[in-house]
Parts: sequence; C-alpha cells; structure tokens
Amino acid sequence: MEKIIKKMIIVLLVIALVIGITFAAYILTGLDNSLTLREYNFKTDKVNSSVKIAFISDLHGSEFGKDNCELMDMIDRSEPDVVLLGGDFFDEEKYVDIAKSCISQLTEKYTVYGVLGNHEHTMDSYIAQELRRIYTELGVNLLTEGCAVLDIKGEKINICGMDVYPENEGFDRRIDITLKQAQKDAYTVMIYHRPDRWEDFTGKGIDLMLSGHTHGGQWIVPGLFNGILAPNQGFLPEYAGGLYEFGDGMSLIVSRGLATKNTIVPRVYNPPELVVIKIESDR
Repeated sequence: MEKIIKKMIIVLLVIALVIGITFAAYILTGLDNSLTLREYNFKTDKVNSSVKIAFISDLHGSEFGKDNCELMDMIDRSEPDVVLLGGDFFDEEKYVDIAKSCISQLTEKYTVYGVLGNHEHTMDSYIAQELRRIYTELGVNLLTEGCAVLDIKGEKINICGMDVYPENEGFDRRIDITLKQAQKDAYTVMIYHRPDRWEDFTGKGIDLMLSGHTHGGQWIVPGLFNGILAPNQGFLPEYAGGLYEFGDGMSLIVSRGLATKNTIVPRVYNPPELVVIKIESDR
C-alpha cells in the first residue's frame, strides 16, 4: 500500500510539474512585446481608388529599437498617404524627448494629424496648451475640434478629431461643431482617444472612428476574453482592441497602442501595434 501511495505522489508531482512548465511557457510566450502590424481594409463608394492611413496611439514614452527605428521602418514599409496620432504620445516629463523625437521623424516624411489624449491633459509638468504648441512646432496638424479635407491622389477624405477633455459638458455640441467643417459626401474619419464614447458619434455621418486609450485591455486570454482591464471600461472591457461594426454604417477601430512602460498590469498576448488602414473603392 505504501508503494502505491508513493507512486501516486510521484505521478501527481510529475503532473503538477508539467502543468507548471506549460503555464510558465504560456505566460512567457504571451509576454513577447515585439511590435506588430495590424492591417484593416474597408470598401466604400465614396472613393474611386485607394487611400492608406497609418494610425498610432499611446506611445507613453515607449521605444522600439534605437530612436524608435523599428517603428519608423514599419511605417515606411507600409507606405501610408497620411499618418494619424490618437493621443497620449506624451506622458511623464522624463519621456518627453522620446515623444518629440518620434513625432519629428514622422513629420519629416509624412503629413501628420493628431489629437490629445487624457494623459496629455493631466501631466503635472506640461499643461495641455503647451503640449499643443509642441505638437504644432513639430509639424503636427492638431484637430482639437476640427476637420481637414484632404486631397489624396484625387480623393477627398475628411480627417476630423477632438481632444479628450477632463470635463464632459457640451460633448454633443462639440461633435456637431467639429463635423460642420467636414465636406459632405466625402469619406469621414474621426479620431477620438476614448472608445467608450463611441455611441455619441453614431448617426452623424462618420464612416470610421479611431481610438486608443485601452492599451488592448493589458492581458488577453486567446479564445476566452479580449482584455481584462481598460480605463473607463473596467474589467473585461467590451471595446479593448480591434474592429467593431455598428448598424448605422460607422466602424470603430481601437488600437492596442504602443505603451510598454508604466503599465500596472503587464501586456500578455497583447503586443503593441501599428495600425494601417486601407480604404478602397467598391465600385
């Protein structure tokens, strides 16, 4: 009997060891934070050819290669017609130079539009107005509450954007003011940092809304849930990252962002990403 018990204990220990090694390998694989390219394709009758957009959000002082060379190489290979920034490039004062370098490299090569995120309104060392000045001096076209009508290869595209403010008063009025500047019947892109406010943007003629903010929900369990925690959405967020389609014809892309620093919960199976969007004709 004693021998049987010993054998059972050994078998259980081996099983526990195998489970432990498997779990450790699962976690270690998920901790791979290599930069990922995420591509989306949309068809519309509002364009005759194609337009390519690179969307970048939530840098938070992160670097991919020296001076973000990996990120820049990935953007260059994607050959975008325009680059859009979704907010929170600036975070803490010690990372300001990283953000400046990244933005200046982008504006040297591309037309860049952007908005401010929540962190850029709450930084201790820089007030939002100063960050707007820095963005502008670096060559970014800021869309605090505005729309730019771009002519890209003969295609008219509305690029609209709104900053995230700490207060929410007059939100609908701000959206209406922003969209009044858009050209009617042109494909309309709206950049707004927080995806949880998507309902406020529906039914207003927006074709594509671009957001960040969630950092992909931090921890993904493939096949079970798409993120465990996101600001303003809490646990098991519904809009943690990816593509969402709504009945009024508006699509929402939530970038999982680039942040790999200053995260309370580590990124697991949730690599930082560059989003590239191709809008082409369905005619």
